[in-house]
Amino acid sequence: MKNTPPFDQEAAITLTAPKDDSYFDWYTAGYKDFHNRFPDLEPYVSVNTKDDMELSRKEDLLRIVEINKQPIGLISAMRDTFLGQDSIYFLEIFIENAYTGKGLAKCIQRKFVAEVAKQEIIWGTIDYKNKPSLKTALSTGRIPVRYEHFIEI
Repeated sequence: MKNTPPFDQEAAITLTAPKDDSYFDWYTAGYKDFHNRFPDLEPYVSVNTKDDMELSRKEDLLRIVEINKQPIGLISAMRDTFLGQDSIYFLEIFIENAYTGKGLAKCIQRKFVAEVAKQEIIWGTIDYKNKPSLKTALSTGRIPVRYEHFIEI
């Protein structure tokens, strides 16, 4: 992902580290709107806890996404290990409804990795019912490495 050239829309995007937790109410309100529009996805696409988001912010891995100084989303991650390797785990990629479907998520991920990520392994989990996020992850060069299947016994 680090070697991928910037996407065309990426130049308009600014990533800014929040100074405090004032982003959280805006973020949860955005998820409430999302869940109102897609109630069937609520069990599978959930809002993160304030504790997790604040840990991300304190690790300097939370960024507000802006276009023309207007907040349109956020991206956050956490330091982690994946198969014994230092890594970054994508915790959240959130975009307000008015900006979804415009190819911005892939720009945000690539820019975040280029500007913030020092680790060689970046990973995350996406529920298979969240088709737009799966499509975006694949378009940024992320590859599926693990699938989980649950069977009721």
